[in-house]
Amino acid sequence: MRCLILGGTGFLGVNLTNLLINLGNEVTVFSSGANKDFLDYGLKAKFVCGDFKDRNLIDSLSRNGFDYIFHLISTTKPSNLDPYSEFTDNVLPTINLLESVKNQVN
Repeated sequence: MRCLILGGTGFLGVNLTNLLINLGNEVTVFSSGANKDFLDYGLKAKFVCGDFKDRNLIDSLSRNGFDYIFHLISTTKPSNLDPYSEFTDNVLPTINLLESVKNQVN
């Protein structure tokens, strides 16, 4: 199966990538940047670096016919300190992702 892991260079993403590859899946990892742990694993995954808020990039990714998309992206700042950033950095891009995937299914 073809899998896309959004936020795939964090702790959960690296371990999920490793598991999915070991199970024989084709994995694409999307992140704002590679971390040392991800690079040290030497995982056989396609890597796409970009900004989750870039709607054109997310639309482009969603057109690749993935069987599964794992959404592990979020900012690390507490939302109660900056609710506007929470919305613009996490909520709105997630809605855009869901809309993009929905449009690919129809």
